[in-house]
Amino acid sequence: MTTLVHITVNGEEIITTVDHPFYVKDKGFVNAGELTLSDKLLDTHGSHLSIEKK
Repeated sequence: MTTLVHITVNGEEIITTVDHPFYVKDKGFVNAGELTLSDKLLDTHGSHLSIEKK
């Protein structure tokens, strides 16, 4: 069975696997299961996105 993580960014819920990588400012790639509310994600335009809920 696959474990899923629910995170909210810019009011949108993202459901992904725990090992899906996200690019975090000043950290590089971090697995979804290891993200924290203080992490700032980078979008494809280089803008910072805050995690609102995890």
